[in-house]
Amino acid sequence: MRTDRIENLEADIHQYYPELYRDLWGSQPIVATISLAELIDKVTDGEIVNTFCMMFLAYRYQLNLKLSPLSIAISFFNYKQLQIKKPGSVDETLYNKSTLPRLTYICFSGYFSELDIDVLTEFSENVQIIMIYDNQTGGPTFWDNKMSDVYEDDARKHKKAFDMISDKILLLPLDSSGGKINSRNLYDLFEYTVYRSIRKFRPDMVIINHPFNFTPENAEGPKSPPFILKPKTWSKILFEICVAANYKVMILPHKLLNADQYYEKVNFSSQNPHMKDFVKRVLPMFSQPLTSKSLEDYFVSSVEVMSSKTRVSSLN
Repeated sequence: MRTDRIENLEADIHQYYPELYRDLWGSQPIVATISLAELIDKVTDGEIVNTFCMMFLAYRYQLNLKLSPLSIAISFFNYKQLQIKKPGSVDETLYNKSTLPRLTYICFSGYFSELDIDVLTEFSENVQIIMIYDNQTGGPTFWDNKMSDVYEDDARKHKKAFDMISDKILLLPLDSSGGKINSRNLYDLFEYTVYRSIRKFRPDMVIINHPFNFTPENAEGPKSPPFILKPKTWSKILFEICVAANYKVMILPHKLLNADQYYEKVNFSSQNPHMKDFVKRVLPMFSQPLTSKSLEDYFVSSVEVMSSKTRVSSLN
């Protein structure tokens, strides 16, 4: 019966929402989800220490613009773990939602994503979500005593306050109205808030979603991202994350694309007021191009940090 319901759902989505079907059931998204989930499994099991994934996946359905491939992969990993039976048992499972591996998801895409939060918390109570974003891109308001209320800048049809979903969510909205948030500001944020939160949670693994296009070169113009993060500063931030997580880290650069950056025509039109604003105002800021030189700088500095565990250990 459960298989029939899934097949019927798949058929309905394919018929009525072809772009959503392509995002979720297309060959590339399925391969990405399975591959990333397997990598999470290998890191948490200790088969590999860490991984930097060079895979770019852009969704076409307008609501999925706020969704990360990592969120789907983490949720799929947790779902698979919940299906594992205890040795010698037919019915009893090895894990439940509260005993799954402890995963920290750092979302530094720059914009708020309520969809990531929903997907990540669907199958596990052991996912810590740390979201760093510009406060004009959505999310709850913290300064008018309405933190627990359902907020207006929410793309979901069925809205629910985030603090009613999980107690392991750390939202860090940043105010860029006075100018760009630079590398020094971001380093301080990680040093005084993010590292402490990770150490307190004691995760089995840290998973990072970051587009690597907050470069000084992309900082000019009215539609430039509100953040500037230099590769050198990034490497310092990543080093402290690695230390806090015993180097069990996964990184996936996930960057938004504007409609004219797809090789096929896409339609991001939506009746949802928040998504209309997101496509018009937020999407252009965070779809800035990623140059080969900047990606090389971030990639090389990341790999140097992630592969430095043996050298660091030998010095202690």
